[in-house]
Amino acid sequence: MRIVGRLAVDALVSMLQRAAPQHGVRHGTHPDKAVPAQPFLIEFIRATAESLDDSDPLDGYVVEGDIVTPAAATAAAGLGMPLSCVFLGTRS
Repeated sequence: MRIVGRLAVDALVSMLQRAAPQHGVRHGTHPDKAVPAQPFLIEFIRATAESLDDSDPLDGYVVEGDIVTPAAATAAAGLGMPLSCVFLGTRS
């Protein structure tokens, strides 16, 4: 049996909105939110991946949120981060 944790990026968006508003990352449904958030999201994914080791009871994490995009996943994979992706949602 695999054990997978869940990480919502809402906290990351809140942190950037409050502590670094100059980056333009904020809550809401604006379509450009993911672009300025991408470098921070990639580092978040890297830190999460690096934290997994043999002592961790989790086999991995599900990272979810509206700043997780195919472009961000492609960029993270291009940096050699171990990840698998599934995108659910609707087209607008």
